[in-house]
Amino acid sequence: MPKEKAIEIIAGEYERHRYLLDSSSVSPERKIIFERILLKTASQSEFENATFNLSRYLHHFYGKRTIILVDEYDAAI
Repeated sequence: MPKEKAIEIIAGEYERHRYLLDSSSVSPERKIIFERILLKTASQSEFENATFNLSRYLHHFYGKRTIILVDEYDAAI
């Protein structure tokens, strides 16, 4: 998958969960990284860990284990 496409998909998922920025379940330091993902200015390492981190943020917010499914059937990634 081209790097730019992956960044777009990841940033789009973070946008869907933007409400997490208003939550106390995400630390101020993590919110900075979250915003860098949204702005597509995150480091390569931050993007590489973005799916894992989003899962963790959702877990802390909802208090339940989370699973993120990646569907590449409609559009190749």
